[in-house]
Amino acid sequence: MLGSHKIMAFAPTLDAKKARPFYEGVLGLRVLSQDNFALALDANGIMLRVTNVPLGFKPQQFTILGWQVPDIAKAVSELKQKGVWFESYSLPTQDAEGIWTAPGGAKVAWFKDPDGNTSASTKCPNALASTILSYYCERGQRYLHCTASLATPALAVQSRSASADCLRALRRRSALRLSRPPARAH
Repeated sequence: MLGSHKIMAFAPTLDAKKARPFYEGVLGLRVLSQDNFALALDANGIMLRVTNVPLGFKPQQFTILGWQVPDIAKAVSELKQKGVWFESYSLPTQDAEGIWTAPGGAKVAWFKDPDGNTSASTKCPNALASTILSYYCERGQRYLHCTASLATPALAVQSRSASADCLRALRRRSALRLSRPPARAH
């Protein structure tokens, strides 16, 4: 039913007036409106509402927004020049710039907004080759960040804290096989 309609994205903020310089000035999104409830932005034809939330808000540990970019190295470089810091998760194929290369060839770099919400820039091998999938397992109360490659029927789970219950739940929701990343040497 909703497949023929545009999606609208939301990001929480404690203060939209403070978030505006980041989303507008740093990320380059056009402001549509701002009121006491939210800052509405145009993200290439998709409305992003940066919504005021109550005090006590804690940012999630996972990606809430993501952008597909044609040249991730250029996007990372330009954002760094504007003061954006990219997260390092010590993944085996994450480079010094913070760009991680997924098993399917997608490249991802994560950064946070002023409220601590995690966003990502992604360069996919081609438009249909990879999809970034975030899955929060309610039963195990653990977060999985996965990269599903449509070119191959494998799913690399990028979370060493994922419980067996989470893996089973994700396997039931997907026809893809799951594999854990190799354990890091300490």
